[in-house]
Parts: sequence; structure tokens; C-alpha cells
Amino acid sequence: SPIDRAAWGPQGEQCPSTPGPPVAPTQPGVTFPKVLHQVTAIYPGIAYKARREGSVTIRAIVTEHGTLSSINIVKGDDLEALKIAAVTAASLWRFVPGRLNGCPVMTNVMIEMSFRLR
Repeated sequence: SPIDRAAWGPQGEQCPSTPGPPVAPTQPGVTFPKVLHQVTAIYPGIAYKARREGSVTIRAIVTEHGTLSSINIVKGDDLEALKIAAVTAASLWRFVPGRLNGCPVMTNVMIEMSFRLR
């Protein structure tokens, strides 16, 4: 059967099969996750018609598989449609997961999405 290279550390040691709690990307030995695929939020029609601009800051966890989980709004415009658009777009982002000592780990990230009229 094929070997899952992500399950092995740099010295050939096997990585844990179940991830621990999320680690801070600033922790020694941790590499920050890198965005592979970024989806731009769709400007909500209601916000566009109202000529509303704003930004939404999201806190999430990049899993050891490179997807986002536990997406929470930290700060955002009072218009709910902007928050929904930001969370919807962020949920589609994909990452190269962060690593601790060569093994993929869950890491906390912050994402800010801005909505500006052109």
C-alpha cells in the first residue's frame, strides 16, 4: 500500500495519528500554514445596494489536513450579510498545514476579509 508521506516526520519517525490541540504558529519548531487555495468573498447584494463597506476578522483552526475548522468571527461589520459572506469564503480555503518538528499539526490562524466598493 502507498505510504502517506504526511504521516512521517523528517527523521522517518511516525507522526501521531490523532492530532493534539491546536498550536500557536509562534511556538518554537512550528512552521506557519501556507495558503494553497484562497476564495474571495462574494460581495452580498444587500450590502452592495446599500453601498456598505466593511471588514470581517475570522479566527479559525487549520487542521492537519489543510482545511479550516472552528471558524469564528472575532470582529466584523454589523451587517450580517458581510459576516456570512466572509465565513462562507473562508470555509473554502485550503492550506499546506503547519508543522511541528516535521509533523502536520492543527494551528490557529486569523483571516481578515475586506469588502470595498469600486
